[in-house]
Amino acid sequence: MAPVAMVITKGDENRIVEVNAAFKSLTGYTDHALVDRLADDLQLWNDAAQRVELETEIRERNGIRGHDVRLLHKNGETLDCLVSAERISVDGTPCVVWLYQDISARRRGELELVEAIDAVMKDANWLSRSIMDKLATLRNPRASAGTTPPTTELSKREREVLELICQDLDDAAIATRLDLSRNTVRNHVARLYAKIGVNRRSAAIVWAHERGVGA
Repeated sequence: MAPVAMVITKGDENRIVEVNAAFKSLTGYTDHALVDRLADDLQLWNDAAQRVELETEIRERNGIRGHDVRLLHKNGETLDCLVSAERISVDGTPCVVWLYQDISARRRGELELVEAIDAVMKDANWLSRSIMDKLATLRNPRASAGTTPPTTELSKREREVLELICQDLDDAAIATRLDLSRNTVRNHVARLYAKIGVNRRSAAIVWAHERGVGA
């Protein structure tokens, strides 16, 4: 009856023993296809390694709350969800009850907003720091939950260039500040973009703010 998708699994391997109607509606599977199966059998999780990490955390802490995960619908469509879970006992058997909140529509709206802003921006000079911080949160929701995004090893000069980009300096101003030629600065910026996986200043600023660079 619960409107939130729910699953009960048992044992260390977390074999599915019970699902509710909301979970079947969410994933497109029937009781027959789900019960007594493992998540890996059905490829329910887009990232199986993340599921293993969360299962380990459940064993160690007896539960998890509000983790961003991605499930796969029976037809292959990805589903952005928030998952919570808690260890329980059913007739003396160790089990875990999982709750999945579908946030796919919300996440699509957030990403569309970010893409729209990126599409019209040639530079981020007019954006306030608070807006850039919000964009960083939209791009990486796990950061808002206290998970630090992975870092990339930057050289001292690359970090200096990135910090100056975050101060809204253009290539000419950065060249003056660092006593470099403008062409050298362009080369540093190009290598920086390639290293952190972005192609515009606004994205570089978001990347930096996610990791506390230039804050």
